[in-house]
Amino acid sequence: MKKLVSILLTVSFVLLVFSMGSIAADYTFKIGHVHQTTTAPHQALLAFSEYVAQNTDGNVKIEIYPDGALGTGIQVIERTMTGTIDGSLGYSGGLYPYEKSIGVFSSYFLWDDYETMLEVWRGEVGQQVNEGLAESGFRVLGPICYAGERYLTTRETPIYSPEDLKGLKTRCVEDKIALAFTEAMGAIPTPIAFSELYMALQQKIVNGQVNGLSQIWNQKFFEQQKYLMLTNLKFTDFVLVVNENKFQSLPDEYQKVMIDGAYNVWAEGVRENALKEEKELIVKLQREGMIMTIPDRDAFKVLAHKKAYQLEEEGVWPKGLFDQVLAQIEEIKSK
Repeated sequence: MKKLVSILLTVSFVLLVFSMGSIAADYTFKIGHVHQTTTAPHQALLAFSEYVAQNTDGNVKIEIYPDGALGTGIQVIERTMTGTIDGSLGYSGGLYPYEKSIGVFSSYFLWDDYETMLEVWRGEVGQQVNEGLAESGFRVLGPICYAGERYLTTRETPIYSPEDLKGLKTRCVEDKIALAFTEAMGAIPTPIAFSELYMALQQKIVNGQVNGLSQIWNQKFFEQQKYLMLTNLKFTDFVLVVNENKFQSLPDEYQKVMIDGAYNVWAEGVRENALKEEKELIVKLQREGMIMTIPDRDAFKVLAHKKAYQLEEEGVWPKGLFDQVLAQIEEIKSK
């Protein structure tokens, strides 16, 4: 009898230890975003979730909540910071209130290609952004991610130079940086909610707008716009962030899995899909009757850089940052 009791106690102790270990190794991250389940960002997040589960033996679980289930784009970022949720699909404009340095990545006519922007992100400027966001409560898991280019479209006027944009009411997001650069191009910036944009174009409240090709196609803006200025104003970007305290609760090996997955699975997945989609959409938009114009990019770039220095003087981002970025861009180009 004593032997049986001893065995039972031993088994109970082993089960208790095993149970405690299981609880300690079980981590769940709830990540929210506003995009539909069919979009590249969501599909890439699902692949990221699967990668993390496979490489942590199921001890880290990533739950994805799309379509604004956990809040608007701004809300999920704020709730990630406070720890109400564990993570979100952020972007430079949404994270700007928490670290001003990231605002420079939203400058118009700064980036000629994504590889250059990515290398700047991996350098001192990106490190400054990452450290600032960490102080605010965010852990940036991957790079600033390419999700397509932003283009200007117009109804009646083909745009080749800033002169062509003068006096043209152009819709942009209600964001200080976007408003400033739209004005710098020569247009009259007019903030309008995205949900109301098609109607505004139809009623000629605005004559032009700036968006990615997927938005122009999916929202049928091409029905109200004839010309597309075929040069990238800025990149649509995503930044995958989680709550810093929650991230620090993970063992080092699981932290590495999260970071590796964000770089190699999530970011690459979004980029590959965006590049493929853009090639297809240019052809589709031309078939729908849109006319592509090739503008004087250098003329726009001069005005945009002038505006960037003005924004810097106004404290939109730290002084000297724009020159630091330009110097790094030149260094990258010279390699």
